Amino acid sequence: MAKIEESEQLSRYWHEQITAWEHSGKSQKAFCEQHDLNYHRFGYWRRKFVEQAQEYGDKPCSGFVPVERSHPGSMSGLSLRLPNGVVIQGIDQNNLAVVSQLLRQL
Repeated sequence: MAKIEESEQLSRYWHEQITAWEHSGKSQKAFCEQHDLNYHRFGYWRRKFVEQAQEYGDKPCSGFVPVERSHPGSMSGLSLRLPNGVVIQGIDQNNLAVVSQLLRQL
C-alpha cells in the first residue's frame, strides 16, 4: 500500500512541476536548471503525461502550433514560434523539407 501512495505522490509532484513549466514560458532545460530538476526525468514524466492525456482523450494533440508572421521586409521566409519559446526563422521553399523533419523530431 505504501508503494502506491509513494507512486501517487511522485506523479502529483511531477504533474505540478510540468504545470509550472507550462506557465513559465521557459524552455524545459532552463526550467529544470532553475528549479534543480533532472532534465531527463522531467522529459520522462512529461512524455508519460502527454501519452496518458492522448490515451484518455483529455487533451487533443493536433500537432499544430501558432505561427507568427514577421513584418514584411524584415526577414525572408516565415518564422515559427514553438510553445517552449524556440523560434525557427527563415523558413522558405528551399528548406521546408528540413524544417518539416525537425518538427517531426520534436
